[in-house]
Amino acid sequence: MRLGIALLLPAVALAQPPSFTAESVRPALGNRPAKLDPGMWLSIYGEHLGPAATCNGAARDGQFPTELCDVQVFLAGRNTGLQ
Repeated sequence: MRLGIALLLPAVALAQPPSFTAESVRPALGNRPAKLDPGMWLSIYGEHLGPAATCNGAARDGQFPTELCDVQVFLAGRNTGLQ
């Protein structure tokens, strides 16, 4: 199964569009690409993926926010939790 990843960022706040490759989507703390599985934590490495200022999110009732610093990530059309 192939998963599509999309980042939705506010166009007004961005000087340049986000940039990443399929190879830059990896299991969290992983050093190389691997098959993605449901429930897996993953990291997306690239450029212009969010605001310049650091932003942290916290889980509430076991759920991570689906929007953080005006950034959203969708996997296979589904909004994902961000940390």
